[in-house]
Amino acid sequence: MTQLKQALIRFARRADARIVHIDEVDNGAACACHCPSCDAPLLAKNKGTVREHHFAHLQGVGGPHCAESALHLAAKQVLADHARLYLPAGLSGNGQAGVRHLDTVLLEQRLESPHGEVIVDALTACEGVTFAVEVAVTHFIDAEKARRLRALALPTLEIDLSGLASDAWTWNTLSVQVLETPGNRRWLPDELPLGELPCAEVRKAEEAPAEPEPAKEFDRWQIPVGPGYARVTRFSSGNHSIWHPSHATTVRKIVQKICTGRGYWDRDYQNWVVFRPFIQQVFEELARSVQQPRGLENSRL
Repeated sequence: MTQLKQALIRFARRADARIVHIDEVDNGAACACHCPSCDAPLLAKNKGTVREHHFAHLQGVGGPHCAESALHLAAKQVLADHARLYLPAGLSGNGQAGVRHLDTVLLEQRLESPHGEVIVDALTACEGVTFAVEVAVTHFIDAEKARRLRALALPTLEIDLSGLASDAWTWNTLSVQVLETPGNRRWLPDELPLGELPCAEVRKAEEAPAEPEPAKEFDRWQIPVGPGYARVTRFSSGNHSIWHPSHATTVRKIVQKICTGRGYWDRDYQNWVVFRPFIQQVFEELARSVQQPRGLENSRL
């Protein structure tokens, strides 16, 4: 693997927070860019014909992970900008491998699992299935992160860009690696394909019990759903749980249909946990489900 000190910084952060390539900015300090890793001001060295074009720190040499962090952020921006991805076989639907359009791409999402918070590079949705995307430049998904993702029943695609920070990246070559290359990605955990990860299977007793967690701040209220009601709890993380009476069959079907692909079923508490990015959409659809209002207004508990 190429040593970090030999890797040149090809991408930098512009004042508007966009990641830019070395060949699309003005030379020298006029580039007005900062290091995506250490936030130090950078110089653009992109006018010569001998050395490869790259960014350099205005003062000093920067930290040991600046080139890798820049590549990592650029890869995520490629994903968000293009909203498409080569997915290995197993996605719900026809189940075949191929490049798919992504309906949703939300970068840097914090999710709350039963075993603690987990941050994913991107939370995406395709063909009604929600899954995470992780881009591995220096760090792969470790055992603890895999455990938390498994507890969320959240399929995760890991894209391997490790050892490539010193390559002469362009936006085109990076886009090919992130969006279209079949051989550098796999589904986690345990290589299970999408659509075959029911919550009851991924949250088995083989997992070590979670450490007791401190009490969390939350807010709770009741909403009408279809012909009945559900109780909503908002946690400090931004995730929401949605509980309904077990005997309310119609309400159960409505909630299940709306929440599927936007969270997971918590069998311990017998409620749905909806991820923060999908809360507004879920509430709007639940509100439209009300068939015959019975004077049940939103009320705090």
